[in-house]
Amino acid sequence: MDDFLTCRIPGTELRLGMSRRLFAACQQLHQEDRRIAERTPGLRAEDQRVADEPADEETEEQRRRTQRRIFREELEYERRRIESQVRDAYERATTGQWRDLLPGHPEPALDVDDHPGLLEAATPDTYLAMRADDLPHHRR
Repeated sequence: MDDFLTCRIPGTELRLGMSRRLFAACQQLHQEDRRIAERTPGLRAEDQRVADEPADEETEEQRRRTQRRIFREELEYERRRIESQVRDAYERATTGQWRDLLPGHPEPALDVDDHPGLLEAATPDTYLAMRADDLPHHRR
């Protein structure tokens, strides 16, 4: 647990954490997603503009289907390479350091020791914590 990156999710009392390995895999996946997005601008769901009422709904729907198909094809084409890159990032982080993943940032510190009374759950790569009094049955 002393090698986890943890943080409270803003607007909640939930604390979430991940191991260096899981962080490295997520970071690599994010980079791969950005690379595909750069080659296929505007095709990811989060890049789609939302029109209140398209001029021609059928044409707009056809355009969206075509864009999704192109993005899926690009993703499928890259899938094996991406899986390999993500797996390699995960394994490299086993022996790496946080400073390798977060250049220019201080080594993260696990900050759960300052918060007594947390209900905690952990796996080798994930951490979750919340206060017992934040559970719904304590609010009655």
